[in-house]
Amino acid sequence: MKAILFVLAGSCSYGILSTIVKISYSKGFGVENVIGSQMLIGAVLLWVLNLFCKRNRLTWKQKMKLIAVGCFTFSTSVLYYNALKTIPASIAIVLLFQFTWMGILLESIFAKKRPSARYVVSALFLLGGTVLAGALLEGKGLQLDPKGIALGLLAALSFALFIFSSGKVEVSVPPIQRSAYMSIGAVVLTFIVLQPTFVFDGDLGEGLWLWGSMLGLFGACLPPLLFALGMPKVDPGIGSILGAAELPTAVICSGIFLHESISSLQWTGLILIFVGIAYPQFKGVTKTKIRQQM
Repeated sequence: MKAILFVLAGSCSYGILSTIVKISYSKGFGVENVIGSQMLIGAVLLWVLNLFCKRNRLTWKQKMKLIAVGCFTFSTSVLYYNALKTIPASIAIVLLFQFTWMGILLESIFAKKRPSARYVVSALFLLGGTVLAGALLEGKGLQLDPKGIALGLLAALSFALFIFSSGKVEVSVPPIQRSAYMSIGAVVLTFIVLQPTFVFDGDLGEGLWLWGSMLGLFGACLPPLLFALGMPKVDPGIGSILGAAELPTAVICSGIFLHESISSLQWTGLILIFVGIAYPQFKGVTKTKIRQQM
């Protein structure tokens, strides 16, 4: 249960990001500096924590594996944040949420077995919930940019790969140390690909430090740490399903902080998502109790 709560909290942390990103855009900051400040500040936070926690002696091969996993943090952020610039947030979050079935499919491919019935049922709840919560049935965002759609789907695939690999790569390494090395991959790719200028152009002093710190905490620091704590102890398929908590968090935060209206259909979608998240856990507990009684 602790592992499940860790993964759930990591997903909720990601859900806060879209609201913070939109606020930072409204303040005039570009996507390069927004992502750059998030990755750099998040990495600093993780390495400071790493100084005070248990650490293992790692080989270069182990370090490089963890750094490679961290690259998915960068790719997910850059793809999703660019999608937010070209299509409505409600559509972007629905596209990102395709990582739920992508994650279940990845687990099936690597495990060479069909997904269980409870995963399929859960995925159907999540799919229906994302359509309703994303307001697709209300006619929002009908004129969609093909580039934005492609970016959103690629972000979903990147996030699915991150969740899957978080539960597979070097799971014996202490969580904070794992997350700290993962952050290196994200920072290096950010500065190579995006070449953010916030370090010397004065944006930090203009307020970027605040939004970068919030994005660093909730986007680059807490999720990798929480996933590192929880994912090795839960089934990757369930991990992907728990990741669906991001959407309700995103919708609720946009309503509270961006004053976006949440319709009754969207609330229905949120309820379906919660059902989809809870269903596999309920079925698993029920089966365990039946076996114990027999």
